[in-house]
Amino acid sequence: SDRPLPPGKAKVVMTLGKSVTLSWSEPEDDGGCKIGNYIVEYFRIGWNMWLKAATCRQLTTTLGDLIEGSEYKFRVKAENPYGVSDPSEESDVIFIPDPKRGLLEPPAKGQSQSESSSNEN
Repeated sequence: SDRPLPPGKAKVVMTLGKSVTLSWSEPEDDGGCKIGNYIVEYFRIGWNMWLKAATCRQLTTTLGDLIEGSEYKFRVKAENPYGVSDPSEESDVIFIPDPKRGLLEPPAKGQSQSESSSNEN
């Protein structure tokens, strides 16, 4: 037995205020042992690191308390008793609006804050 293959691509199925609901599909191969948990990670654009957001057993989860006026992307790993899979394909980038500051869409590319001026793509 072995650690599982990555789950399917993380998809954003709903956003509401500061929360986002994600879903994904099971790995094509669970490594011969039942998946115990899925580990959901998020990446806030400008921070340049992946952080663990949640663990769950289902193929969907809702994350709350995201930071308004920020862009995020998400990925998922599968875990069985033998280890953790490589990460899934990343979700599309989503923007959490900040109505109080009038930010309803992301800042135009090229005018982003200095913290994210280095384009690593």
